[in-house]
Amino acid sequence: MENLGIYRWEAFDTSAQYLLCDGSGNVLVVTQETKVQRLGQNMLTISPSLPKNDILSGHVSSFDNSILICYANGDLVLCIEEGTDLYTSEVVGSIPSGVAAFAVSPDGELVSIVSIVDCKATLIILLRSSLSMVCELRLEDIGDTSEHQVSVGWGKKETQFHGSAGKQAAQQVAIKEALTEEDDGKPRLSWRNDSAFFSCSLVVEGIHGMHRQIVVVDREGTITSIKEPIAGLGHALSWRRDGSLISASQRSSGMNKIVFFERNGLKHGEFTLYEHGCSVQDLSWNCNGTILAARMSDGRVDLWTTTNHHWYLKKTLHGCGGFWWNEIYPLKFSYTNGDLIVCELFRTIDRSFCDFEDDLCMVAVIDGSQLLLTPFGKANIPPPMSFAQINVGFVPDCVALYCAGSKGRLVASGRDAAFLTSFCIQNGALEFSETTLLESKLPLRQVSLTLESVYGLSQCNRLCILKDGIIQPSGDASFYTSISSRACGVVLLDSEGTAFLQNDGAMEQLDSHYDCTPWLSCFQAKDRVITVGRTEDDRVIVDGTELAGCTSFILHPEFLTTTDRDGVARFYPLSRDPSEWLLNKSNGEEMMRHTEGGAICVAVIPKSAALVVQMPRGNLETVFPRAFVLSQVRRCLNSLAYRDAFLLCRRHRVDLNIIHDNNPELFMSTIGKFVQDVQEIDYLNLFMSSLNSANVSLTRYGAFSVIQPTETPDKINNVCTVLRQEFLKNNTAAKFAECIMTSWVCQSPPDYRAALQTIVDLTSSDPTGVEKALKYLIFLVPAEKLYKVALGMYNLPLALSVARRSQMDPSEYTVLLEELHTIDSQEYQMYRIDDFLQNYDAALIHLIESEADFQTCLSYCERHELYRTAFSHYTSKGEWRLVCKSFAEFLINGEKSDQAIDLLAFSGDTEEACNVAIRTGFWQKVVQLSSAEDRAEKCHRVVATLCQRKRYEEALRVSELYCGGSDALEIAIQGHLWTDAARIAHHHNLEMTAVLQVAMDSQRTILEELAQVVELFEEKAARLELVQTQLVASIDPAKIRQELERADGMSGITDGMSEMSFRTTTSYAGSQISQLSRATGSRSKKKADRQRMRGKPGSPFEREYLRDTLKDHISRIVSLRASSVSLVHFLASEQRFDDARTLQTSFDAACLMMNVATAKLKRLVDVQEEKMGPEILEALGLSPWSVPSTLQVNHTWKSAFDLPPNFGSTGRLEYL
Repeated sequence: MENLGIYRWEAFDTSAQYLLCDGSGNVLVVTQETKVQRLGQNMLTISPSLPKNDILSGHVSSFDNSILICYANGDLVLCIEEGTDLYTSEVVGSIPSGVAAFAVSPDGELVSIVSIVDCKATLIILLRSSLSMVCELRLEDIGDTSEHQVSVGWGKKETQFHGSAGKQAAQQVAIKEALTEEDDGKPRLSWRNDSAFFSCSLVVEGIHGMHRQIVVVDREGTITSIKEPIAGLGHALSWRRDGSLISASQRSSGMNKIVFFERNGLKHGEFTLYEHGCSVQDLSWNCNGTILAARMSDGRVDLWTTTNHHWYLKKTLHGCGGFWWNEIYPLKFSYTNGDLIVCELFRTIDRSFCDFEDDLCMVAVIDGSQLLLTPFGKANIPPPMSFAQINVGFVPDCVALYCAGSKGRLVASGRDAAFLTSFCIQNGALEFSETTLLESKLPLRQVSLTLESVYGLSQCNRLCILKDGIIQPSGDASFYTSISSRACGVVLLDSEGTAFLQNDGAMEQLDSHYDCTPWLSCFQAKDRVITVGRTEDDRVIVDGTELAGCTSFILHPEFLTTTDRDGVARFYPLSRDPSEWLLNKSNGEEMMRHTEGGAICVAVIPKSAALVVQMPRGNLETVFPRAFVLSQVRRCLNSLAYRDAFLLCRRHRVDLNIIHDNNPELFMSTIGKFVQDVQEIDYLNLFMSSLNSANVSLTRYGAFSVIQPTETPDKINNVCTVLRQEFLKNNTAAKFAECIMTSWVCQSPPDYRAALQTIVDLTSSDPTGVEKALKYLIFLVPAEKLYKVALGMYNLPLALSVARRSQMDPSEYTVLLEELHTIDSQEYQMYRIDDFLQNYDAALIHLIESEADFQTCLSYCERHELYRTAFSHYTSKGEWRLVCKSFAEFLINGEKSDQAIDLLAFSGDTEEACNVAIRTGFWQKVVQLSSAEDRAEKCHRVVATLCQRKRYEEALRVSELYCGGSDALEIAIQGHLWTDAARIAHHHNLEMTAVLQVAMDSQRTILEELAQVVELFEEKAARLELVQTQLVASIDPAKIRQELERADGMSGITDGMSEMSFRTTTSYAGSQISQLSRATGSRSKKKADRQRMRGKPGSPFEREYLRDTLKDHISRIVSLRASSVSLVHFLASEQRFDDARTLQTSFDAACLMMNVATAKLKRLVDVQEEKMGPEILEALGLSPWSVPSTLQVNHTWKSAFDLPPNFGSTGRLEYL
């Protein structure tokens, strides 16, 4: 879609004999006065003077800037720069037979020369850069080549498919090659860009006479291939710089063609030149192989580009005596037409700016005299095709477009004329009118137009304006381009880089300053016009803010869009200050859109939120960036164009919640217009079903929101309610019946009963619509659920309608409905329905209301535990007591005896309540409910219950308070309540012998159990230390990392795992990970639990088993210590100091041993962490449990006191 515009144009008055280009891109002119001039710089004299013969060719060395000039007589002259204004020349070689063609390889290491010997034999000489001989090739008779053309097809040529030509193509006669009339007979040379091969076009004698042949020679001087036979081959030759094709001219059927050959000589494509009665004199590629220049015999130079396998004639230069491409800059060239002209091109897309009201967005592509026009607002047609074509009668140098709505204007300027026309879309075609051919006083290199006039810039930097039907000079500038705003006309850029704005016939200076750039535009900010320019090094500058790496930019009415080499399109809001853009570069998904790498912007269509980009290979793609879509959606919502906004959201998958969240107050106040605009039932249902509680203007689409979004509580229910009210207005309920169903279902929570009730209410007004609404409701809600809701409404016809219209099996509902129809009592019918629906509370109420007998109701109450409902409906004292008694029995079975006792008391059954209290140990209730006469007896019973449940302290209290304390001492001794036992014995003056005997027995029992636990602890701790030591010795961290990397490569190793563990065995010496296990079923888990409980030595679960065992032992020691504290106090109080000290020191020794074992295990863990690091420990599952947490705590195990050996009576009294 790109055209070629003229960026810089300079004319030099010099007598150029030959042009050269040095390694820096400077143009060197060898004048007829034997001087060398660097254009725009100094003039250097050549001494001694050069020969007066014609210069055939030359080359500038990239190493020392020396110039090698070849003359037609065979002299080779080397000019070496001496100082700032002098070249010394020397004849370094000569070809006696003269030179017909001369070319230096791109790397400067080889020189190829073609010489004609005795007017017959052709000699190819290959020299090194030092002019030493590599080889000579005589081409009187081209023999065999080192490479052969090979057909890769299958079968014989006669049996192959030949397309539209048919099988007769296989029997065509051999091609007769002959020289064309325009052939000058001279040879041509062209090197491939990598200097590995060069091609030579020369005249040879064949079977049918003299004809032109192309040979390919490698850098060793071996002919590798010759072209396949081609009739009418011309003398022009040029090897494309990327090395892919060799281009040559051809005269066939009276037409000039450019044909392409591969290196092996096979033909590879062609295209036809525009016929002007002349021949091709020369072909040349620019330095990157993107533009082909064809110099014609009438002095015209045509510049051709290709996209999508189509060749476009982009520009024509007239009156050219010579033409040279710059060797460094691909869009820079020089030519002579009396003066020396240095011209630099730029690639541009000629398009019209498109606003929100515009429909076209026209893009023009130059293809010779044809303008290919495509309005992307109407159609996306990729090149080389187009929506419409118009012939302007000449090859335009520049094109400009202006569109407003569905109409527009077009101007195309040539050398001395301009083509002006208007166009519009009618009946799906582009219609042209008011076509005018304008006279142009000066050739224009840029042109622009507004609705009123045409502006242009001549090649000599004169501003031109259309006046009296003639484009004539007015003003002065160095460059201009049309801007993307109707409020402004033309932007100019003078030689100092100052931008000007033409507005309403007056020139206004802008504040921004830029380096001279061919890509310039501007947009209207709040109070000023801001210019946008892109430099040649891909920097976009906006009001002092630089955006680097931008390969193209385009202005949307609300965004500046840029692309980069990675194919990322970014969107910068024009409503914000450019200095804020880089701060918000990663602000949300609206800020960027990924395309193909190297894509450039072609057009924007704001009305459809589209961005058209062109890929490097030429194809077009239309994308709809979130920024454009949301901008248009918000614009439509703010202007209450709800239908357009809805369709945009639906088409581009934008969350429909934005319709409400963009401006909730505005939407709720205009919801009637929303229903009126979006009339389709399906669209309204889609909107309601998409509602959610989140505010998408805050969560998803808040990057460029103009209105500050706010949270809306209970959004879904509010919107559904207001919409439902709107649907019920003006007797439109039947029309919007489906929408009403959706509003009930989408509420939170859904109200299915209300939806069915709405269907019942609408049955009389529109039976057909109601039928459709019911089917739709069944579609929304599972039929079984809806059927139960209908039953719960006690509407049997409605339930039957729902069941029949669903996929339910008739056996699921016919039996019940038939039974219900046979029931006369409405309350009992409702009871059966509620019982079926498992609404047991309502079923019990209806059962009671149906006057069923009390026992039936009580049985139903007991079956479904509906006691609280029964309490509220039975007021009779007798019935109420029976319910209480039944509820109490239920509570007793449910181990809620405290509540059951109260209920039994309420029901009047005090004796049973007391018995329940005795059985459950609620001695307070026993005391409260028993009488004075039998209180002691009942308290004796409850004491026995408390002792059975080991609640000795409570039993002792009840015995002393209510039973006379006869068995208090026995209870205290039985419960190891030593202090209480001593107190009771002293109180009743009893002997302490029995108490001390039991206390000593208890001490011995504790010491035996403590010794047993300590022994087991030491054994297990030693085993765990051994296992831990072996584990540390067997682990190789390097191999573990390899195992982990290999495990990471396994598919699904980290996804979907509910439980994964690495276990290491002690017998796996030198290995890392013995197994990677994953328990997936209950059977595997149970088996693993059994193995873990056994703790078999050497098993994967041994370490875990040992850890758990140690933890159990520690817990047991803590429990023993807690129970022994009171015993120590008792023994000390009875002056049994040795026994108390024995118990104390045994616990101290046990605790010291555990601290030592814990410290050793902790050191082993530290060694692990130091050796392997935390990441490997975590992967192996060692760090969470290698040392039990209870052992890692540094407990200080002390008793309540430590009695000295000489603890005497005085100390004892002080202690007491």
